[in-house]
Amino acid sequence: MAGLLRSALLGSILALAATTAVNAKTAPATVSIAGTWKLNAAASSFETMPLKSETRVYTVNGNKITMHSEAVDTAGKAVNVNFTAAYDGKQYPEVGSPIADSIALTKLNARTVTAIMRKGSKIAATSRSILSADGKRFTITRKIGTPPAKLATNVLVYDRQ
Repeated sequence: MAGLLRSALLGSILALAATTAVNAKTAPATVSIAGTWKLNAAASSFETMPLKSETRVYTVNGNKITMHSEAVDTAGKAVNVNFTAAYDGKQYPEVGSPIADSIALTKLNARTVTAIMRKGSKIAATSRSILSADGKRFTITRKIGTPPAKLATNVLVYDRQ
């Protein structure tokens, strides 16, 4: 009986080890938004406030993220935006944005974040950001405006540098 239990236990351990080895080879690496991203203007679409170019740098420290953006709109005007925020749904200052003075971030999963941007107490825009599974592309779908007015939708696509 002891030999039978020992064989069953050894078989279970070997099966677990084999499954772990297979999963380690097939599971995608953990992806992070940290790094430098350039706007892919050709893949993006704008209903309002189009950009000619933009470079974003994200730094992640625990539950907080810092974003620094240097952009140029289609009229040639520089637009630089910065914020540091936690993924806790609370409002944090956003500096330099033409539409908002604060941002609240909520992480839905490892690759998806929602944001609410406010000007004063009014919601100015909302967005959903999705990082691709391979970590090479980052897409922000942003709705700009305050209901009941028609919302403008911008889809910004970024490539990792």
